[in-house]
Amino acid sequence: MAPRPEGVKPTCVVITYSVSKDIKATREVLDERGASVHYIIDKDGAQKEYHNDLTDQAFYAGKSSWKGEVGVNKFGIGVMLINDAKSDLPEEQIGKLKEFLKDVAERYPDLDLKHDLVGLGAVTVNREGNAHIASGSKFPWKELAEAGFGRYFETTQEQKSEVLLSLDSTGEKVNTLQENLKEYGYGVESTSTFDQFTQ
Repeated sequence: MAPRPEGVKPTCVVITYSVSKDIKATREVLDERGASVHYIIDKDGAQKEYHNDLTDQAFYAGKSSWKGEVGVNKFGIGVMLINDAKSDLPEEQIGKLKEFLKDVAERYPDLDLKHDLVGLGAVTVNREGNAHIASGSKFPWKELAEAGFGRYFETTQEQKSEVLLSLDSTGEKVNTLQENLKEYGYGVESTSTFDQFTQ
């Protein structure tokens, strides 16, 4: 933990998951790695606060950016859910997360939790293409979006199976995609090449 830079307030909430089975094991792993989060929410909905989200920066995002700002640890609120990335999240856990986000929205009215609630994988920068997958495939983005937190885009099976671009495609279509991703908040460079990082 370290103090946030002077004058910096939270501008996004970053969701990740533990992989470890419980809070005790999770804390041990975080301590071993010199990592930290502001909050951990257990499967039963118990919420533990480890750092003040206004004054302290936690260390969970590593090399990262969001909406053109580098170093998400400086301005993000890190929330870890106890989950193995393969199992559905219990109702109690998601219910507590919604309560938490409502509290954050009340404390930070300028923080746009419709657009600035993100998974760790959305903010981490890895040019080799080995993206972090958090918040994970089981995270209920649709349910949260219906409650006013985050965004969810419905896609049909036909859309999912349609190949629009393949790896190493180049051209204006790729550049437009990269510009759109950048405008949304992702740290993507406009190279006009559909590389692993863009994927």
